[in-house]
Amino acid sequence: MRARDHLLWLVIPLALACNALDIPSTPTPAPTAITSVKFLHFENEIVAFDYPEWMKLHPAGVPEVGWYPNIQLGGQPVVGLGDPNFFGHETYFRSIRIARRLLPTGSDPKGVAEETYARPQKLGLHQGVLDATGAVTIAGRPAYQKTYRVYSGEPAYELRDIWVQNQDQLLIISVWTEFTNREDLAAFQATADRLLTSLEIKDNPPEIRETPVPTATTPPTPVPLSMRLHFENDVVAFDYLIGWRTYATGDLSFVTFPDIPYGGELVAGVADPVFAGCQTFCRSIGVYRRPIASGSNFEKLLFDTYRQVEAKIPIAKGVWDATGVVEIAGRPAYQKTYRIFWGEPAYEFRDIWIQNGQEVFIVSMNTRYTNPGDIAVFQAAGDLFAASLKIKR
Repeated sequence: MRARDHLLWLVIPLALACNALDIPSTPTPAPTAITSVKFLHFENEIVAFDYPEWMKLHPAGVPEVGWYPNIQLGGQPVVGLGDPNFFGHETYFRSIRIARRLLPTGSDPKGVAEETYARPQKLGLHQGVLDATGAVTIAGRPAYQKTYRVYSGEPAYELRDIWVQNQDQLLIISVWTEFTNREDLAAFQATADRLLTSLEIKDNPPEIRETPVPTATTPPTPVPLSMRLHFENDVVAFDYLIGWRTYATGDLSFVTFPDIPYGGELVAGVADPVFAGCQTFCRSIGVYRRPIASGSNFEKLLFDTYRQVEAKIPIAKGVWDATGVVEIAGRPAYQKTYRIFWGEPAYEFRDIWIQNGQEVFIVSMNTRYTNPGDIAVFQAAGDLFAASLKIKR
């Protein structure tokens, strides 16, 4: 459990903050502050504000850290503040951040915001504890606020975004936190209100310069060269871990468990013999190919496949949380990560669907769950496979 004693000073009446920031109060009012804390001042060409010294400041331009959950609002970072007590794996789970993006001609903050939230997100948006979506005033300017909740694994996350215009730009102020309890949430929202009350948005901000998208390169992998082998046939090529067995096109001895009805034919596969029993493999990576029939399409094939899986056994959220659009073998693809239970053990899946003309290649990475360290090794094997995969036709 993370320590949260440093938040006690923050619990001030929200009504005080609302004199400067016209935002509806949270359902649970915060108690009166009992201690004080030192405030520091931040200023750049775009904004200025005061913030508590215990929060970690991340100005734009310094090495970026992760901010969770992975909700894509767009824009370039201006500044970020993270709570070090809600930090792990180079990622903050409680933060206050400001980003900026261009405001299209003829648009307003609310319109751009709602268009952004309407796009498919990795995590669904739900009604949260905070219920304060609507028009607000911040730094003397009209703005649009969106409050919502997302779920990722066990904890829920409470999110509060404020969209405010600054000439031809939009500032997006995000107040995000893992939910613990209502009193703790009210304290953190009081932190945000104190910061926002002091916020100054400067006129004539510097121009937003669009940076060119770098050419995609093969991501580094923790698997050393001495532990890799290479497989190639007339359809695909890839690298895999030494000690694993390879299986060629149509090899009927490549039987994996649990059996997912991908359809089509096996192009190639690799399996860990340590996870074998009863002539099946419980740790494997396979590439399958199936045609897109007349009257069907990529999306229908994908939807129908997982509908059949759900009819057989429920799909749950897994260790990996990476469902969404990816790029593999130089092509756009769709990745689905999930867990299923079959008896006592859980099985972790990472499926990648790649369209190639009128056919679909399906990369299935499947392993019985053992422990976090062992699963990380398998994930590295999957990353190696995905980064090196080549589809020849």
